[in-house]
Amino acid sequence: MILVIDPEAEIETLKASQWYERERRGLGVEFLAAVDAALQKLQRSPE
Repeated sequence: MILVIDPEAEIETLKASQWYERERRGLGVEFLAAVDAALQKLQRSPE
């Protein structure tokens, strides 16, 4: 399955990760890792 991410969603995700990073160092990276894990799970099991 090919997962298509809307460019606006990608921008919002990056903005959110920057906000989290300002709140606590490393939190933005954790956020992006969680988003990535969720997207991978969707690709493996889209139902």
